Amino acid sequence: MEIFWMIIFSPHTKFTMQRLADHVANGAYFYFSFEYDSSKKSIESVLQKMTERYELGISPRQRSYRLEKGHPICTMIVQRDVFKEDKWFLYCLFTTPTSRDFNTFNGIEINKLAKESERLKIEKLKEKYKGFKWDLDSISAEMTLIADYFKDNEPKMFVLKNPIAVKPTALMTLELFRDTHKTYKQLVLGDEKDYKDRVRAYTWTWRYTHQSVEKIKKKFIDTIHKLVSQKTTASAEKNRADLKNLFLLMETWSVFKASRSQAGQILHFAHRFLQKRAKSTWNKVDLTPPHLTYLPRLPTYADTIYEYNYRRNLFDEHGVEVPLKLIKDYYGGGYYNTPIKAYVAKELEMRENGKAIAQKADELYLQVLEDE
Repeated sequence: MEIFWMIIFSPHTKFTMQRLADHVANGAYFYFSFEYDSSKKSIESVLQKMTERYELGISPRQRSYRLEKGHPICTMIVQRDVFKEDKWFLYCLFTTPTSRDFNTFNGIEINKLAKESERLKIEKLKEKYKGFKWDLDSISAEMTLIADYFKDNEPKMFVLKNPIAVKPTALMTLELFRDTHKTYKQLVLGDEKDYKDRVRAYTWTWRYTHQSVEKIKKKFIDTIHKLVSQKTTASAEKNRADLKNLFLLMETWSVFKASRSQAGQILHFAHRFLQKRAKSTWNKVDLTPPHLTYLPRLPTYADTIYEYNYRRNLFDEHGVEVPLKLIKDYYGGGYYNTPIKAYVAKELEMRENGKAIAQKADELYLQVLEDE
């Protein structure tokens, strides 16, 4: 079974977002994305074509060698839409020797590095790139390098100028950006010291776009206004349900550093509006605000398109995520392979007995709030 080393298979949008942030944070500053309809031609065929064009089948060691020789490398993230099985999202991310080097030294505080070898490496890179900046000429030069090496004229974008964006619902668009760490200081024996000793001055994270923040606030204002103005119980319950859906949306997508911070501010804004409009609180209107958490590290979902399709098909049919190890151990036997069939049956039985909760992709069971 062929393994595509640099194709990442994603089961849902949050997984895709996490992996996009990972690769940009490692220097993949150039990208393009597109949607693909596999009803006309199989997804396997386009993956094979992309693998040949962008050398996606090479090993991690070969990728490092390419960069050392001055060549760019590519990574692709593939996600099937959770509603339409023929709709696919593909993201191609490119790293060049320059973007890798820049990412290695930029924002690093040398004095906080523990190893001397690491400090020397960063010092050499900073000297090599002294005066370097990402301007139109340097960006154009890197894009030309990518186009010439892969013999590809596909238009590409630069993440620091055109952020990668995803739109999981009609109400929300999130963009990947470089967020500078806040510095907290305290006085220790008369000297100022960073409260959090971070080696790098920034991190890559997801935030709601300005337009999305305004749309979400408006949605809260309109729904709260309707709730406190309703005279009938049925109307009030509908608007209370709409607020619960808004809470669910906020809880689901506010799982990254920046979006979580924004969600806290939006919820504070909405609560203040409720207090001002009706002199009430969430508890008094029988609502529990969302519990905001961070997205945990998500493990590899599949190493091949065949494993991916197998897992997704089982999930679509039964709502059960069969572990990747089980798929690998018994791949080829189909659903009626005894160990896989037994695992699915056990999960379904536990669910019926109330001992397990179905873990669906977020997009499947969220009510998408349409723009008004």
